[in-house]
Amino acid sequence: MARWDSDDDFSPRGPTFCEILLAIILPPIGVFLKYGCAVEFWLCVLLTLIGYLPGILYAIYVLVQ
Repeated sequence: MARWDSDDDFSPRGPTFCEILLAIILPPIGVFLKYGCAVEFWLCVLLTLIGYLPGILYAIYVLVQ
């Protein structure tokens, strides 16, 4: 049986289920958790204010990228 050690390096790291879920429910929060108050966050806020769907699409794009 395989053992999962905490020192294993699984890079590059993809987005977790929680990050994707937050990107769908509240798109700016999902981006904020990864990038902080960077340009990506403010662009996501702007797109979410313009329309909820563009904010979701941009948040998922940024997290998967």
